[in-house]
Amino acid sequence: MNLTWRQETVLAGVLRDQRAIAAQDFHGGDNLAYMPKGNYRLRIRRAQAGYVPINLQGWLSAPPSNSESVMFHRTHIKLERMGLLERHNLGGGTRTTHLRLTEEGMRIAEGLLAEESPIDTNGMLDLADLDMSSLMLPVETDATTAS
Repeated sequence: MNLTWRQETVLAGVLRDQRAIAAQDFHGGDNLAYMPKGNYRLRIRRAQAGYVPINLQGWLSAPPSNSESVMFHRTHIKLERMGLLERHNLGGGTRTTHLRLTEEGMRIAEGLLAEESPIDTNGMLDLADLDMSSLMLPVETDATTAS
């Protein structure tokens, strides 16, 4: 399945956020007031169930422009039609507030995150194994050797 960079960003971002939020300590908000503590715990419970708040700024590492927000909204709709995610409104009203990956979306997102992770070589890289034939080195001239 060929995905655009926007679609890949959304899928990987949802899975990354879901794992990060669900891994938080449930009692980490114990020192908060009653309502913030409840919101903290509700957010963790929702992430454990797969519901992740839309975090476009975090996924892009910069505040989105108005046109980017519209483009990503359309991307959410396309991904939903493709059967890779579900859009949910958990706060009442008409706007989408949370996204949830389907089984197929989870499989693809896990593959995307696996591609992002660095390769562990378990030791030193042997330079003799690298193909240096395509490397172009500058030609030495008398001016460069005279310096």
